[in-house]
Amino acid sequence: MTQDEKPEHKVGERCCLGEHTGTVRYVGQVPPTKGSWYGVEWDDERGKHNGTLNGVNYFECRDKYGSFVRPHKISFGVDSTSIMKNTYGGGVYEGETIVINEQSKASEKVIEMVGFEKVALQQSDLEVLKEADLSSTEISHANKDEPIENLCPNLNYLNLSKTLISTFKDVFEIAGNLKNLKVLNISDNKINDWSLDQEVTSQKFPKLRAFYLNNVDIRWEELVSILEFLPTVTEVYSCFNKKIKETSESKRMSQLEILNLEGCSITSWEALKGLAGSSNLNWLILNDNQIKYIPSEEINGIFPGLNSLSLTNNNIESWQSINNLRNLSRLNELRFRNNPACKDMTSFQLRQELIARLESVGVINGSRVEEAERRVAEVSYIKNYSKEYFSSKSDESKIKCFELEHPRFSKLIEVHGPPTEEKSTSQRLKENLLEISISCPDCQQKKSIVKKLPATMTIQQLKGIIQRSLKVQNVKQKLSYLDEKNSREIELDDNMKQLSYYSLASGDKVYVRW
Repeated sequence: MTQDEKPEHKVGERCCLGEHTGTVRYVGQVPPTKGSWYGVEWDDERGKHNGTLNGVNYFECRDKYGSFVRPHKISFGVDSTSIMKNTYGGGVYEGETIVINEQSKASEKVIEMVGFEKVALQQSDLEVLKEADLSSTEISHANKDEPIENLCPNLNYLNLSKTLISTFKDVFEIAGNLKNLKVLNISDNKINDWSLDQEVTSQKFPKLRAFYLNNVDIRWEELVSILEFLPTVTEVYSCFNKKIKETSESKRMSQLEILNLEGCSITSWEALKGLAGSSNLNWLILNDNQIKYIPSEEINGIFPGLNSLSLTNNNIESWQSINNLRNLSRLNELRFRNNPACKDMTSFQLRQELIARLESVGVINGSRVEEAERRVAEVSYIKNYSKEYFSSKSDESKIKCFELEHPRFSKLIEVHGPPTEEKSTSQRLKENLLEISISCPDCQQKKSIVKKLPATMTIQQLKGIIQRSLKVQNVKQKLSYLDEKNSREIELDDNMKQLSYYSLASGDKVYVRW
């Protein structure tokens, strides 16, 4: 196409120039130049402006992300069949591919990178191909004359992430007739149109089970709408879509078994009420959102069948939210890290706290809880909160607050026994004091005195007290105490020894001579 020819493409389509990809935001002339231009918003910072040139606003984008490009200089992609043949029709693929690892759910890997180290994928017989990775290619549309289902009828996994696809209709046309497809990944595509024509029927994607659309800038309403055309999908991974802020009620969404909303913009548990009654939902991932609190009311009514819940990297501030998770009757697995409630706790301390508070949860942060570990965690929990327990015990209002914050505490002490009330430092010190009588048997003018002294006091420290009380110089003092049981005096001759070393007890007499 020459620069004077009329552009064939429209606003919203994806394009590329070398290794750089972008989206068409303007089609038309840019005076004073002649001919047609495409105004492109690039995915990376490689432009010269923000869509405004010479004071005229042609389109809007971030500064230094916009450019005007002649039609003949940019590419609008290649059909899926050509890419499939080039990649798997006997060519050599160098680099890495992205595959779904169905065994990695415990570690919550949405996708896993697998290096092939320049291994030639010599699968000229495309009919037996079951997994195809066409990510990071220039696919933009289907080849209606030679669709990929004719080439690869046995595909059960297809990765179309990070391509030039710009509409969801293109996804349907490329892969909708793959009769054995079970997993589809369209993540990292900038799709500007999620609508589908009425002629699209439920006969498309007849076996599709897992659908990945991470970082595609989709709204909740659009997600619900497209899933209406995918009736067999039970696993949805819609991560890092910031436009998803809340859910709305949908019969279709209540049929899901796995829902991953990691990295979206959910700020409250109430925003999830659109999923109420999702009895099939088994696994819910809400990592990297902004949830602050989990209420106890109706929590089980929203997710009656929930078995696994992930809440890492949220804003949950109180342990009451964790207590309220006990109302999820089938919850068996929890992931909970990096929330304000567990600030400054080690991973070990956090794990013990979660184990003790949630008696029915069998897997904490990816590791199974053994019976012995649970017993240790519960005993530790009793000890950690025993001081608070005893300080509240004598006040009815305080003990009610304590029981609200620690609903399992009374049950735990029934199982493991009550805690031992720890005495304060002042109490322990008071009980350790020895009542000692100090007198000067060779000087009747100096009156005897009685002192309460800690057993840990050294003889040197005792001499200091005697010097201040009886005015006898420290260096001249010769001390002994009366061992009444054996009717003898024992010299206190080592200044560094404590009173306890000499077995002094309350009521003993210390003699001072000089």
